[in-house]
Amino acid sequence: MGLHIDDLDAETLTKLGLEAPSPQPKAKPKAKFLAEDERRHAINVLALISKLSQAERRRVLKRALEVNDV
Repeated sequence: MGLHIDDLDAETLTKLGLEAPSPQPKAKPKAKFLAEDERRHAINVLALISKLSQAERRRVLKRALEVNDV
């Protein structure tokens, strides 16, 4: 049933000879989607449809883009 240090204002902390707790370090931003990642994923997708003809692959990829826009 005591006070937590976060409940005290800066003036009270100074009178007690304490400092305000330092803020938590910010998390690093997530790594960007690099061109190499894009290339790797494209190759993986094409590997899945490699048995289709080029015209069929084009149709499948066009349909995938349409579904993605939903």
